[in-house]
Amino acid sequence: MNIVQAKQIQLEDFLAKLGYQPTKKDKNSLWYYSPFRKESTPSFNVNIHKRVWYDHGLGKGGNIIDLAMELYQSDDIHYMLKQIEKYAPAIPSQRYQVESYRTDSQPTFNCVEVFPLTTPQLLSYLTSRGIDYKIAMEQCKEIHYQYNMNQYYAVAFENIQGGYEIRNPYFKGCVSPKSISVIMANDEMPCDSCCVFEGFVDYLSYLTLKKQITDFTMNEKETDYIILNSVSQINKALPMLEKYKQINCYLDNDQSGIAATDLIVGSFADWQVNNVSLRYNDYNDLNDFLMRKRKG
Repeated sequence: MNIVQAKQIQLEDFLAKLGYQPTKKDKNSLWYYSPFRKESTPSFNVNIHKRVWYDHGLGKGGNIIDLAMELYQSDDIHYMLKQIEKYAPAIPSQRYQVESYRTDSQPTFNCVEVFPLTTPQLLSYLTSRGIDYKIAMEQCKEIHYQYNMNQYYAVAFENIQGGYEIRNPYFKGCVSPKSISVIMANDEMPCDSCCVFEGFVDYLSYLTLKKQITDFTMNEKETDYIILNSVSQINKALPMLEKYKQINCYLDNDQSGIAATDLIVGSFADWQVNNVSLRYNDYNDLNDFLMRKRKG
């Protein structure tokens, strides 16, 4: 698949393959809940004639390639085309060569500063999602940055390459480079077991649940943690998982999370992998489970 072929794909067909369905339709467009965050009012619009999208909450849009770059947090055009092709099987595969591809849709953060997490509004955001604030302060940082000449701040979670996943009530993104996060119980050698999470909010949810509901986890006494920070990063995690005797998967119960779990299960022996998401299979993800438990 090449860029021209990719742009011929209807965005609504691509989104449907990823598990997203429109909530309403008007003459020229479809409205969705944003694929980039949880929201109560649909803010993601697809123009079905022009094959372009615009996320009103994020304040950006573009074509199918721009969408893939936001979904998978990558600017590698070869990787983007492979991901699009995977969810558009009707488009014939062919060899292609792209020397370079640039886009202005990627966010550029300026004046980035990292501090201990102390801002009450950010702690309140995490506690509103059920996260124990002491755990959040221990595991996360606070990042201040400038974007489009405006100053913002967000919760920050570092990855192994020195980049940060960032979250606040209105934004979900990454200060590059994008990569996985690894937290080891022992700096000198890996534990026998490892827990895998899709995002750091799920990891914080796990630690909160472990503190509040002692019988919820897989009785991990001492374990390492790998946070994918996006299922698109799973290939970076697979080589690291080879060193563990037990792998506990706490991934999401959506299409991409199930596919990632299946990939891990298929890459290792049956006795080696526990699909813990079955314990919360009536919920979207581990954070959703935590929040519903708290309300219940």
